Amino acid sequence: MAQKKATIYILNVANTMSKDFSTALNLMTGNIEDKVMSGRKTDTVAVLLAGTPQTHNILADGTPGQYQRVTSMGPIGQPNVDLLKSIQNVSTSSEDIKPADVFDAVIVATQMIREYCKNLKYEKRIILITDNQNYIDWLDLEDVAGILKDINTELTVILISGTDFKRVQNSNCPENIAINYKNWQLLIDSSETGGEILSLDTAYELTQMDSAKDVRPTPSFRGYLYIGNPHENDHVVGINVHMYLRTKTVPLPRSHKYSSHSNGPSHKVEPDVMYKYNANPTADSSLSIDNVDEKVIDDKSRLEQAFRFGKTAIMISRDEVVSNKFTSKKELTIIGFINKRDFKRHYLYSNAYILTAGNYNTVESTLALSALAKALYDEQSCAIVRYVQKDDGHPRIGILEPENRQGEEDVEYLLQYFDLPFAEDIRDYKFKSITDPMVSDPKGIKLMDNLIDSMDLDSTPDGKDYLTPEYTFNPILWRFSKAIKTRALNPDAPIPDIKESAKRQFEIYSGFKEKCSEYSELLASHLNVRKVIEKGKGKRKYKDINDNAASINAVDINALIGKANSFNDGPIYKPLTPTERSKSIMHNTDIETVGLITPVEDFLALINKHSEVDMVEIAIKSMSQAIIKLLTISFGNQNYPMVIKCLKVVRKTAAEEDAAVNYNKHIREVKQWCNLSNKTSSRYKFWEMLKEEKLGLITNEECNDIDNADTTREVAEKFWNTDEEEDHNMAGETEIVGADNEDIGFNADDLDDLL
Repeated sequence: MAQKKATIYILNVANTMSKDFSTALNLMTGNIEDKVMSGRKTDTVAVLLAGTPQTHNILADGTPGQYQRVTSMGPIGQPNVDLLKSIQNVSTSSEDIKPADVFDAVIVATQMIREYCKNLKYEKRIILITDNQNYIDWLDLEDVAGILKDINTELTVILISGTDFKRVQNSNCPENIAINYKNWQLLIDSSETGGEILSLDTAYELTQMDSAKDVRPTPSFRGYLYIGNPHENDHVVGINVHMYLRTKTVPLPRSHKYSSHSNGPSHKVEPDVMYKYNANPTADSSLSIDNVDEKVIDDKSRLEQAFRFGKTAIMISRDEVVSNKFTSKKELTIIGFINKRDFKRHYLYSNAYILTAGNYNTVESTLALSALAKALYDEQSCAIVRYVQKDDGHPRIGILEPENRQGEEDVEYLLQYFDLPFAEDIRDYKFKSITDPMVSDPKGIKLMDNLIDSMDLDSTPDGKDYLTPEYTFNPILWRFSKAIKTRALNPDAPIPDIKESAKRQFEIYSGFKEKCSEYSELLASHLNVRKVIEKGKGKRKYKDINDNAASINAVDINALIGKANSFNDGPIYKPLTPTERSKSIMHNTDIETVGLITPVEDFLALINKHSEVDMVEIAIKSMSQAIIKLLTISFGNQNYPMVIKCLKVVRKTAAEEDAAVNYNKHIREVKQWCNLSNKTSSRYKFWEMLKEEKLGLITNEECNDIDNADTTREVAEKFWNTDEEEDHNMAGETEIVGADNEDIGFNADDLDDLL
């Protein structure tokens, strides 16, 4: 591939082009847009218009008949948006303007290429878009063919519909169209530069097809592949190699800061960094920002590097960093070999590189590299290498893997290089083990094999490969580039949608639906697969509240209120009936915490509250605090039935919402409160109530909570053990004290929470 390109587009703007002029203009614009997007300074362009009222080109000297009505839109150079906008304003000439001889435009283009490229190595091309109907003077055909051959320029002629090869094949084709077509073909054949004649429809379809970007093959490493350590002894084998990048993630085009408020000629925005420090670090940190004594560092050389060590900043100067910098030598050294079966595929986290023979002793290096690749392939092994790209660079551990490319001439084996991850680069997650399906369900594994075989992309129903990497392009990148091109010419244009040919990457291949339906239905029936409707956090429907299950003894509350009024002179509160309380809560959407009057209703209201935050954990935590308080202020066994109801609803919710860890922690705190050493206390009676209602730990069989995987059935049964040592190990950190403690009296301030 030539490093430099020079392309001249010739567009016939005669009135006879009016019918297909829009397609021709879009064809030329699309080609130039791709060149503008790539931004290569060595990919130059020029545009000539044939058939304009005026004449403006480098060969027109005012002599009548000297390449008249040929206009250049500018010299050969790197294309830009201004050129594209100028092309958008081009239109066909009026009927009274005589058509130009497009052959004259070809002569002007050859002279422009000769003067611009001189004898430098360029990939030169002339693209002519015309209708082939107007008169052309072919007197200088042989001379122009010689010029094209001399400057090594390829000529591509694009003919609009009705004047192309299909029209020439008809017996009723006009004589001028047939003669022009024959001479264009003769000109291309005589120049021997590999040009062609295309119809406008064919050329436009080619421009709409995706194509990979041509990349100049630049080696990322030039050096030697050593077998043996070159730094320790001289008995090593060195193979001169070049390493080329093979795969790389293509990012979206990078944006730049742009100001829409600038009134001047420039809209460029540049960042300005200012460093400040507190001149009085011993001052009170609670002072307002206006009172902080800050100073600006003008001399940036006074800044040093500091690294975090916990909450402490450890300063290391630049001189210390430079003096202690790791030193290394450029190398690519084989340090050992491993069996290919022991190499895990998830280690290939980096880009792929290809090793080829270098420029020094190319024949010998090619033979040695091919022998090494073939030996690795035959032995099914891989080579582990130490790779340093440049002197004092960071050393990397990589792997050389052989690739068999039989069928290509003189290239059967290649070596691929990949960076290997270190231990810190691997995320070694632990997952719950599953039973071996080969042992437990041979029929299910057979059905799954059939389903996978039927979805093989290499055997699609229409016999074509589907989504092959070589012909599958990034639709997001295409859309992003298309949006930039569109907005460049029309700032108000809408963002284009992904084109139809790329939408298949987001859909299941249509042929699979019919082919795989039978296997999928059999497998779903065998495994009892059902569609799970996600509940959605914070979006549950409010459940009906059972007045009997959520009620509280109003007489007990009246007693508490009466005792509270004996301590403080204040208003006498009239308690609501259970039905009234339930109705008021159902219409209350402002509940933030679980109260002590209707804790079950408050808990359900929190669970079903519409919020972007997961309310399950918040509700369980709030309910746990309410339960602790109910036990703390309980007179004997007064509040035990209410606590049992609260624990039932919490346990059920925690099991359903994968929050078993939260419930298990809380129930261990409740066990600690029960004071199991004193079997005559009322707290021990509450423990018996827990056992009777089976409100123990939630096992891993009752929920899908991964964090609760260690709570087996054996662990849950040990929970009911009243041994003191077990109680100590299983108890939480929260200590609950209650009314049974003689040192604690009733506090009337707690009645605020009750009401």
